[in-house]
Amino acid sequence: MKSKIITICAAILCSYSLQAQHAHYYIGTPRNEVGKIVKTLNDGSSIIAGYIYDLDTNGDPINADNLCFRVAANGSIMWQKEWGTSSVGDNDFIRDMIITNDGQYVICAGVAASVSLYNGNYAALYKLDINTGTIVNQLFMRKTPLNSAGEVFNGVCETSHGDFVVVGGTNAQPTTADAMGSLIDGNTFTDVYDVAIPLSDSNSDAFTSVLADGNTVYIAGYDLDGAATPPTTLYDQVIMGFDP
Repeated sequence: MKSKIITICAAILCSYSLQAQHAHYYIGTPRNEVGKIVKTLNDGSSIIAGYIYDLDTNGDPINADNLCFRVAANGSIMWQKEWGTSSVGDNDFIRDMIITNDGQYVICAGVAASVSLYNGNYAALYKLDINTGTIVNQLFMRKTPLNSAGEVFNGVCETSHGDFVVVGGTNAQPTTADAMGSLIDGNTFTDVYDVAIPLSDSNSDAFTSVLADGNTVYIAGYDLDGAATPPTTLYDQVIMGFDP
């Protein structure tokens, strides 16, 4: 009886596994790829965004570039876009991606020209045609001196007015980083204004994600006490509403 129960359970699990995994595809190139965000469209296709990179002689990632592609429900790639800054050693990463409310464009937010985690960063925003992957507009932001950590975009959303709110950090390095929010004109794809928000006087702050409800946006982030003992261990979560 026990062997019969085990056999029946195995058959049920096998059936469930086959039903749950509707499709499974491996998509890659001779380089290395990481998918970070997936958005599914009404036709069953999906937009996947992340980055693609090489490995140096020590096996460490280098020369990372943005990666975004659209894949049909049957696994075939409809279009694929790889792009980034041209200097050898610079890294570009997509950290968030949305589909515009009208369904016509893909908006990717992230960081460009990053030499290292705390060096050379430009906050970056891209607008891609959803049918071809062509870059329609792009915006790069640098508010702090070139020898500082720079700016990053971690999240993006679209308001009911058709504008974009992007959030991240400015002077993005331990003990000096401040959370930052920016309003981007949806028609011109230009920076309307930026707000640096020090959530505390001496701690490191950053916004990590943002969602829109009509024209009100809700932002999540953290406040990091770099003076804690041991350092970098005391985090406070931050959630706030904002009317751009």
